[in-house]
Amino acid sequence: MESALSQLKNITPFCVECSQYTNSIENLFSIYQKSDSMVNDLQVIGGKLEEITNRIANGERPKINSFINKTQRNLRGRRILQGRRYETHQG
Repeated sequence: MESALSQLKNITPFCVECSQYTNSIENLFSIYQKSDSMVNDLQVIGGKLEEITNRIANGERPKINSFINKTQRNLRGRRILQGRRYETHQG
């Protein structure tokens, strides 16, 4: 497409309207390339954020599992103690 625009400039170097058209198309291509570059940059950044998030999550999972296990043990212990208190009051 860029070579076609160059050819158009060479064929009609004195055409004012043609020159404005080719300039607009070149600007459009430039904006598209910048936009495409920004999309690529955002994808790279997103990938890095995903890696960081996974690393943090992998570090937090053992802590959460430990907390849940301790809580379950404490609840089981409490149920056992409450059951014994109930039995002593009944007996």
